[in-house]
Amino acid sequence: MEKHESTSPIDSSHQQNLAPSQAKFAELNESRTELLGRIQSLKQDLHNWRSKLNTQVQSHRNELVELQKSLNIEVDQLRSEFSGLRTTLQQQQEDVNASLRNLGVSIKYFRQSEQSCKILHRIPEEVLVTK
Repeated sequence: MEKHESTSPIDSSHQQNLAPSQAKFAELNESRTELLGRIQSLKQDLHNWRSKLNTQVQSHRNELVELQKSLNIEVDQLRSEFSGLRTTLQQQQEDVNASLRNLGVSIKYFRQSEQSCKILHRIPEEVLVTK
């Protein structure tokens, strides 16, 4: 038996309907491929951006650590200097206090001597002369 291919009007109409659909599928497939390419490109850009960002963050962290160490050293030096200044100031204060005490004793002694002189001036000279 021979097969006859007959094209029925339904088959012809079906093929005509399929042609635009196939073209649309091809267009969508091409669009999909382009979008996938763009997505891959964006993923790569994001990966590169993250790598650069992580590098910068690490660099800044290292810089901050070094700055913190430097500041800690400076603070320790300032504390040491202030401690030395405090000790010097306390010593000077003690020296001034000692000088004032000595000056007070000197003034007291001077006043006592002055009083003695005044008393001696009131005493008649004959009393002062010993026989």
